[in-house]
Amino acid sequence: MNLDLLEYFKDDDDNFVCFHGQTHRGVSDMFNLYRYSQLAFPGEKILKEAKAFVQDYLRTCVANNQVSVDKWSLKKSLDKEVAHALEVPWRTSFERLEAREYIDQYGENDVWIAKTVYKMSNVNDPKYLELAKLDYNRLQKLYKSEIDSILKWWNDCGILDDHLVVNVWSPEEIHFGIAATLYEPEFSACRIAYTKCNCIENALRALFEFHESTEDLSAMYQAVKKWDPSLVHSLPLPIKATFTALYDTMNDLAAQASTAQGKDMFNYLHDLRLKQMQHYMNIREQRRVLQDTTLKQYIEQGKGDLGVAMRLLPSMFIMGERLSNHAFGCLDERSAIQDRLSSFLSLFAEVQKHKNSSNKDNDRDAVYFYMKEKSCTEQEAISYLNAMMEDTFDELVHECLKSSLVPRSCRRLMLEHARVTQFFLTHELSNESTRREVIDNAMDRMFTPILVHEQSL
Repeated sequence: MNLDLLEYFKDDDDNFVCFHGQTHRGVSDMFNLYRYSQLAFPGEKILKEAKAFVQDYLRTCVANNQVSVDKWSLKKSLDKEVAHALEVPWRTSFERLEAREYIDQYGENDVWIAKTVYKMSNVNDPKYLELAKLDYNRLQKLYKSEIDSILKWWNDCGILDDHLVVNVWSPEEIHFGIAATLYEPEFSACRIAYTKCNCIENALRALFEFHESTEDLSAMYQAVKKWDPSLVHSLPLPIKATFTALYDTMNDLAAQASTAQGKDMFNYLHDLRLKQMQHYMNIREQRRVLQDTTLKQYIEQGKGDLGVAMRLLPSMFIMGERLSNHAFGCLDERSAIQDRLSSFLSLFAEVQKHKNSSNKDNDRDAVYFYMKEKSCTEQEAISYLNAMMEDTFDELVHECLKSSLVPRSCRRLMLEHARVTQFFLTHELSNESTRREVIDNAMDRMFTPILVHEQSL
């Protein structure tokens, strides 16, 4: 659609309207514009204008308790729908939690207002509500079996919490994130693989950051390079446990990927593993960020720290579709889609880290390096990084939704990983009680079955 069409829906003061000559705005029409404006591609400035305008309008309506007074509809929970959408925009939403929210707010007796009051039976019907509840509940047993399998694997790995030194996302939390976004039953194997890959990567990252001996880590790298478990037998327990988990899990996932793709995938995955380990080793050996590092160099390093390829590609290969040779090239670290994903998450992590820092004056983060380069204020640096982050996310969305030889499911996994990582990074640096409350509430909402009337069963 040509977005110039939206210019027609502006009044003489350049504000958005439903139609020219209207005496006042409705809530539901502005709410529709708000939802539409959230999916923007690079350069679509009018959608940015629409989003800023309608956000202010809807927030004012919520603050003044004016949402329920809508000139276009009489809905059960329009006020709750609007408040939720403002709190959880599309970029950070989890699709399965959004379905749960919609079920809770669904008005089977909602009516619309025009020249008369009318009901749309194809939109609002009690049977639709019951079917939605049944569909939501039927996946609970599948999710339960997945997490049981994952926890057995994790316990067998022997990577104890005290080996990790720092708090990292638990297997239950990671599985919740991917189940709430990539929720369909056909992606069960992918969800399990995704959870395992992210658990391993979090453990490795913590190990390379906090383990005291660089020599131990170098020996572990050689063991991975030669794919030889005997080389870690004399190393400390955290190293042995992490290597063994990595070794066994990658062998298993490589076998699954080889079957799914119809060719041997071990060498491909092993090369990815070595590249990521080499990055961790390089960062560990450098230890300190050089004073003359530029913002671009710092962000590039941050992209490597994320380990996106190892977190996603093994699970991507077992999503049910065989990838062409060209598609493989479109998914490696040189590809636009992986670069946009890594760039966005690196920027998001930096902004979040700065926001939650208790020692901003002494931090060497992206805000610091931009202030140093441009001789600007902290607020100017934060504004620049936020704008850069928004533009990068628009580019990521465009890469995920445009026509491509890469299967849509694989591109979708990239986008869902951005959502999952945002969710956990947002709360990672919060105090533990707040973090636990937010995450526990979301997980409880996700995995608690919905009550269905007996006559519908």
